[in-house]
Amino acid sequence: MYGVYNNSFLSHNNHRHPTLQRVAGGNGTIEGIDGLNLWDSISTNGTSPRQEFVYDINDVKNRSAIRYKNYKLTWRNPGYPGGWYNPPPGVQEPPLSNYTKLYRLYDLEVDPTETTDISPREDMKKVFLYMKNKLDHLRLNISPSLQATNVAAGKPQYWGGAWTPGWC
Repeated sequence: MYGVYNNSFLSHNNHRHPTLQRVAGGNGTIEGIDGLNLWDSISTNGTSPRQEFVYDINDVKNRSAIRYKNYKLTWRNPGYPGGWYNPPPGVQEPPLSNYTKLYRLYDLEVDPTETTDISPREDMKKVFLYMKNKLDHLRLNISPSLQATNVAAGKPQYWGGAWTPGWC
């Protein structure tokens, strides 16, 4: 039946390619990418095979965040949704946080604007420790980011107002 379809299962943009490949008649498996075929979950209103993903691990700005089911764990200041955030009617935009704690755990199902850190709660201890250990392992074992050298020759004042790499 066609019509409105709501789904709140965990998904990520990298699932689009395998899912569309499956819809088009392929097997939905693509080697070398971290995308999953979600067609069976979508077409049957089932659960997602994806239970966790990394939002960001940034070794330059020294911040990171991961997701596990409906929980999000942040390490240090993960940033603020600069301008794209559009709260639903009747919901206030969240205040800027002072981020005094190193780790913060949120239940996005009941707190989608991430205002209440639930990591101190006793009933969240197992979830918090699982996610903290996972994030620490990922964060401490990533390859360092490659930082490009700032090439002044690529600045717009040298190219009629256009940015260029400056080396070609």
